[in-house]
Amino acid sequence: VAKVRPDAVVETLAYNYSIKPPAKTKLLPNVMPCICVPGTDSYRPIAESRNEDKRQFAEYLRGWGKVTSNLYVWNYVINFRHYTHPFPNTMALGPDLMFFKENGVAHVYEQHSGNNAAHSDFAELKAYLMAKFLWKVKQPLGPLLDKFFAAYYGAGAPYARAWFNEIHALGAKRDGVKDPPWIFERIC
Repeated sequence: VAKVRPDAVVETLAYNYSIKPPAKTKLLPNVMPCICVPGTDSYRPIAESRNEDKRQFAEYLRGWGKVTSNLYVWNYVINFRHYTHPFPNTMALGPDLMFFKENGVAHVYEQHSGNNAAHSDFAELKAYLMAKFLWKVKQPLGPLLDKFFAAYYGAGAPYARAWFNEIHALGAKRDGVKDPPWIFERIC
């Protein structure tokens, strides 16, 4: 493809069985491997996760970052089984994007609920934060949260923020459990 269409980029999924970076194969500059973040232990940033799937992913991502400058990450940031159920992963959004940047990721797709579910778990807040962090990854979360809650909820901001804080505190209590929350978690 590189000879016939030097302007074309070939994306290939490095997923499940093929997620391990190549030890010998040299990637051409027009090859863009896409690795997908495991949907487990989403409440804690990847770099801090104690979950084996996430730790293995972090190792593979570092390896891919060494063999290509055209790395693409597909990240899942919602419970796809129950869109409206709280999924308190907000604190991990910025740190995960920073981790990607530090390890050579050139392209990121943050898959959220989109139009699939109206009013999914803080969808507007997460879209706002992902846009802010994709624009400038290194910035504190607190002021962004303050600005969003005040602008979006107005007089209801203290109540929405209290709910946000409560579900994140409950999510933190599940940190490190044997079977961590994941993106297709059953609620009942």
